Amino acid sequence: MKTKKLGVFLGIFCFAAFGASINAFAQQTVVKSKHGAWNIQCEVPPNQTVNAADLVKELEKNKKKKTKKNNQPIKAAIKEQCGMVQVVKSKNRPNVGLSIIIFRVKRKDKSAGGLLRVLAPAGVFLPTGLAMEIDGKAQGRIGFLRCLPNGCIAQADITKKLMKAFRKGKAANFIIYEAPGRGLALKVPLKGFTAAYKAMKP
Repeated sequence: MKTKKLGVFLGIFCFAAFGASINAFAQQTVVKSKHGAWNIQCEVPPNQTVNAADLVKELEKNKKKKTKKNNQPIKAAIKEQCGMVQVVKSKNRPNVGLSIIIFRVKRKDKSAGGLLRVLAPAGVFLPTGLAMEIDGKAQGRIGFLRCLPNGCIAQADITKKLMKAFRKGKAANFIIYEAPGRGLALKVPLKGFTAAYKAMKP
């Protein structure tokens, strides 16, 4: 299992759970698996406490299995946050990049099955939002939620229609704007999307 530091990914996870700054944490993110252009990456949120009821459950479960791993119960009781991740850079401007993370979300109304979060460079033109195309077909725009010291976060639910487009598509263009009418498209390969999405637990 490969372990590496990836501050951008960590910061977005922490923002999701705690509303904290990207620079507030410096822990490691684990790459669990790779599917085409996507990595499944997981982390344990900082300062997470072990739930006593969960711990007792795991102890009982492992007693039945007669496990020899002493640290297994605590590990099982601490929940990881996982997402499928891709980091892309502009061909014309290598210093400009995007981090794309997709979370699998369980919803009661079944109207959407996932959450798309994109970290764009600081200085993007916020009112325009982030435009998205899949195989040349426009998919609408994603609004920005908030800017942090090293980037601005755009977020949207993945509807059934968008999910279908992601699964069938070959490549997406995520377009950020420096000013009205001045867009920069970054290509995001979709190879392995379906396999990566299935590999995540909701």
